[in-house]
Amino acid sequence: MCIIIGIFTQFLFGLLCYWRTVALINITFTIAAVIALFFVPESPHWLVSRKRYEEARESLQWLRGWTTPSSVEGELMDIKALFKERNESSDEVETLWERLSAYTDKSFLHPFFLVAYAFFVGHFSGMTTLQTYAVSIFQMLQAPLDKYHATLILGVLQVAGSACCVLAVHATGKRPLTLFSTAAAGTCCLLLAAYEGYLRMVRPRHGVSQCH
Repeated sequence: MCIIIGIFTQFLFGLLCYWRTVALINITFTIAAVIALFFVPESPHWLVSRKRYEEARESLQWLRGWTTPSSVEGELMDIKALFKERNESSDEVETLWERLSAYTDKSFLHPFFLVAYAFFVGHFSGMTTLQTYAVSIFQMLQAPLDKYHATLILGVLQVAGSACCVLAVHATGKRPLTLFSTAAAGTCCLLLAAYEGYLRMVRPRHGVSQCH
């Protein structure tokens, strides 16, 4: 959702400002992100592994919304127990090959390839290309409205679609929503390709009639 909103802001800035001005505006977001990183605490798991328990408790409080120490005490104890169990079960130092072997385990490979395939389908269908060259694409397709306004409408639809997915996922579950979204995206790609093919057929005819 945040990625789509970020892309939408670029469409909006591109409509209102010159591209150099947009680049300068974007620099402020980058600087703000770097500054914000200084206020993000270390991972509670990493702090517990270094036996910095008080800092781990404060980190958990921050991550859970600045809650009280008592509200995160149970979670902190679970993390401590996890690392204690790991230390007791591994008397010898884990070798590099043993660490790498975790990435060949089925419990890692199965979800990894599913996520990688989902990203491949999304980008292979032209998601990134459409966002980058939206203005040129709308111009080529002879959109019935201004190409910059059409790009802004595209951004609005993307935000609306992402919001619907975020709200619907709790009711529908991830798998049905993923299947429906993929099928809908595929249908849109087919319709877009068919429309572009139609334009290729119509343009030569118009050219011939104009010559006559």
